[in-house]
Amino acid sequence: MRDSMQMARCLSRCTPKSLILMDEFGKGTDVIDGPALLSACIRYLSGKGADSPRAVLATHLTETFRDNMVKFPFPVQFNHMKVVVSEDDSDKITYLYDVGDGMTDGSFGITCAKNAGVKEDVIARAKFFRDLLIKGGDGDTIIELMSIQRDADSLVVKRASSVVKRFLSWDLETAADASKVKADLLRLLG
Repeated sequence: MRDSMQMARCLSRCTPKSLILMDEFGKGTDVIDGPALLSACIRYLSGKGADSPRAVLATHLTETFRDNMVKFPFPVQFNHMKVVVSEDDSDKITYLYDVGDGMTDGSFGITCAKNAGVKEDVIARAKFFRDLLIKGGDGDTIIELMSIQRDADSLVVKRASSVVKRFLSWDLETAADASKVKADLLRLLG
């Protein structure tokens, strides 16, 4: 809500001498509304012609601007932050902290997540869904695959719940020695 209120103020009060800084505007909403709001705001600002303020936008919603999806009345200049992707390891990127002309080739979001320490099984699953979407996988297929994952997760939760119940029912006060405790633990926890 705060972002929308700030943008409303910017759009209603801007002058040709204004500088509007937009950082990830539209990112806090869903995958339809976010890009729609962002592109509408940029189109509005661009449509002011000579009365248009200067605006700088940082966004990961680059799909909004690809393939001339949104037509702007006046030119909009696209830039990106340069990175170098390792030739022998596509999961290794180096940030150059330099601005380049044009749109970026990708967000490298999964690579960033991996470098930030997100677990490898989560990264592998993200790559699987990304590749499915890139190849044009339909929504039904993706939902079905996610449901399969949920079923697998459900089995793990049922098994863990059973282990916890058996462990909590165990009377530790009657356990006499360490070797018996170890044997009982192996039997209870499977």
